[in-house]
Amino acid sequence: MAGVILDRVTRRFDADHPAVDDVSLELRNGELLAVLGRSGSGKTTLLRLIAGFERPDAGEVRIAGESVAGNGRFVPPERRRIGMVFQSYALWPHMDVRRNVGYPLEARGVRGAEYGTRVDKALAAVGLADFASRHPQALSGGQRQRVALARCLVMDPAVVLLDEPLASLDIHLRASLSQEFVAFHASTGATMLYVTHDQAEALAIADRVAVLDHGRLLQIDVPSTLYREPASATVAAFVGGGAVVPAEVLAPAVAGAAPVRVLGLVRTLRARTGQPPGPAEVCLRPEDLAIAAEGVAAWVTQRSYQGATIALDVTCDGQRLRAIMPAASAFDDTELKLDIRDGWVIPR
Repeated sequence: MAGVILDRVTRRFDADHPAVDDVSLELRNGELLAVLGRSGSGKTTLLRLIAGFERPDAGEVRIAGESVAGNGRFVPPERRRIGMVFQSYALWPHMDVRRNVGYPLEARGVRGAEYGTRVDKALAAVGLADFASRHPQALSGGQRQRVALARCLVMDPAVVLLDEPLASLDIHLRASLSQEFVAFHASTGATMLYVTHDQAEALAIADRVAVLDHGRLLQIDVPSTLYREPASATVAAFVGGGAVVPAEVLAPAVAGAAPVRVLGLVRTLRARTGQPPGPAEVCLRPEDLAIAAEGVAAWVTQRSYQGATIALDVTCDGQRLRAIMPAASAFDDTELKLDIRDGWVIPR
């Protein structure tokens, strides 16, 4: 059974610009799905519709097989078995970890042995059993995040919703905690919807990633497919920083490849089987380009040292591209030749 199903859900705050526009998606039971989008894309509104903090103007929301919004029905948030982790953690500073985790149970009148058993189980799930007597101000940012997760788990939710939970942390802590989410998901099997604007975060932790833009769902796929085979120019440019350049498909794609003229070169590039000949757009990632003795002329506009590699921003045939070269082979020339080793013909 699916954890969450959105069926053609729309939410409008004004008539001309829906925040969520006819979105249909399925969050599978036990899955970690990341919803990725820029600020204003509608991702937080989508989360609030699932939680019950917003009512859809059209469409239906179902959780664990039950309709909770739409068709004249609306189940309030407290009856949806939803766990929520906010960016701010929202921990009570005067309560120790144990009481913070157990507070939802207290609010619902759970006492005695059941209270103790459920709190202990939630603390153990996030690795904080030894920190039960500490107060939030004595914990690191990562530990506070785990307290917030335990507070969700203590209510045995059908779905855990996470609203940019790492956005307020520094870059090093974000990197380590993103892997903790992966481990947490693997150990608990929780059904999780993770909202973020950070594409690296989404690709690193999610089973699948849904890309939103101006309230519309553009693509939902496993991270590798989303990166290597974007369904539109918008997804290609947003995810992975791909350059989208005009091209011409010279013959129909067969067995996932087609001959393509791009940047003045003719190369065989990846494409959906059946892609027709004619004008097209190609996504070129930095790793698709190589500095070569023979190729198309390009001019370096900026160099970015990245340790083992250097990123080169270049202009080529009127297009802005990025290429990667080993730092050990760095040179100071402003003109070079680029060859195209790989690329993806964006479907049409």
